[in-house]
Amino acid sequence: MRIDLLKEFIALSRNLNFSKTAEEMFITQSVLSKHIAALEEEVGASLFTRSHHHLELTVIGRILLTEANIIVNQYDESMKKVKMAVAGLEMELRIGYLHAHTREILGPSAQLFEQACPHVKLTLLSCDYGDLPQKLKSNEVDVIVTLDFDQELLSSWCDTYKLYPDVLRVAVSKNHPMARKKSVAIDELFSQRILLPANDKFNGYATYMNKVFNAEKIPPNKMLRYECISSSLLMAEAGDGVAIIPGKLKFYANDRIRCIPLKGDQYRFDVIAACRKEDKSPAIREFILALTESQQMKEG
Repeated sequence: MRIDLLKEFIALSRNLNFSKTAEEMFITQSVLSKHIAALEEEVGASLFTRSHHHLELTVIGRILLTEANIIVNQYDESMKKVKMAVAGLEMELRIGYLHAHTREILGPSAQLFEQACPHVKLTLLSCDYGDLPQKLKSNEVDVIVTLDFDQELLSSWCDTYKLYPDVLRVAVSKNHPMARKKSVAIDELFSQRILLPANDKFNGYATYMNKVFNAEKIPPNKMLRYECISSSLLMAEAGDGVAIIPGKLKFYANDRIRCIPLKGDQYRFDVIAACRKEDKSPAIREFILALTESQQMKEG
């Protein structure tokens, strides 16, 4: 039983009009009539009762309509799977992400993506900030969700998509004199011991922070490098200094830590998605669209 005949039969069952259905299916009315007659011959029964002004499904026609919808839907789903494989969508899509900056949107994004691309296996890989660009460049992941401190580096070989803004915060012990402030000016920090990210661990973020604080001019006894965010927060809690962290990372802080935004728009930055410029996979675009929609739903 030909799929095209079943599709024409379904359309005619919906329209109950040969002229309208022929136009919809881009065939002539005589061709449609021949196709329906051929289908009736194959079934061995009439599918419609006809009069000059009326067309109605027979009992056999209604039974065939139910089965035809099942057959056509299965056919369309199978062809979609095949076409997606040809287009490069039948694959594993690997996402590298920062946990704190994606924990509110990654789950909804994965659900939206799986609805749009049910035949793509989605693999999520939580990474440290400094590892994400290298994993993308070495083809270990297909998309990264990261911060745009490495924007100049990424822009040379990546397409980037802005998701939402964040701001640097000062993490201090709840007993620190700054703990009750609503915001902190950067000049207030130079009398403090400043905890900054390690250069070799945080790459672009460390470079950005070095510029913000003019780090080469900070006396050695006034600066300490941290290897991970959790360690910096523990040190701040113990009173060993003030840690400078992206705002979303306050998620890792306990109730003995206060995270206070830095004053000034220059301390704001964006959370972005990035993929390699040469990678044109439709699955990647679908996932980035899902990220964008999830963020919009969260804001709405």
